[in-house]
Amino acid sequence: MFSLKLTLGTLVVLSLWLGACGGGSGSGDSTLPHLNPVSTYPTGRPPSDPDLPPDTPLTELELQRGIWDGLGIANYRYTLQRTVFNGPQYTDPVIVEVRGGQVISRTYANTGQPVTIADPSWWPAIEGLFDIIQDAQDRNAAVAEARYDPNLGYPTWGNFDDNLGLADDEHSFTAGSFQQLP
Repeated sequence: MFSLKLTLGTLVVLSLWLGACGGGSGSGDSTLPHLNPVSTYPTGRPPSDPDLPPDTPLTELELQRGIWDGLGIANYRYTLQRTVFNGPQYTDPVIVEVRGGQVISRTYANTGQPVTIADPSWWPAIEGLFDIIQDAQDRNAAVAEARYDPNLGYPTWGNFDDNLGLADDEHSFTAGSFQQLP
């Protein structure tokens, strides 16, 4: 049986020889290294992200947020229903209307009445749904699941449980009936 033993010196000489011959890069011209890709972006992270190597794949959240952000939709309406261990004022479906990227109204879908609770941020613009998912991931929640609209990239469903051993800390949301507004 044939065995090959390479020393560090042999590898250095071999790499220098390949570089001098223009081999190994596949480009045929080793004098133009800037033409060789440094990243697989958009499937990898852009080279401007200093915390990770350029070819670290985007997370599903990052990919979907990029799709949503890339569309630049600033005027829309959607229905959001949250599931949590609170009363119906928190769990009834709410129609969220956004203009210029800012929430301008929140009304209960069942009654048409405006939301009047003290913290209306419970029903954010779509960007806030991405933030809910990111926050759960950052906290290392025991469960942090999400689904996204296949065309627009916005979150359509999220399910979260910070600690499997605790009762009543689970929460979820469903977002749908999306309409882009003029």
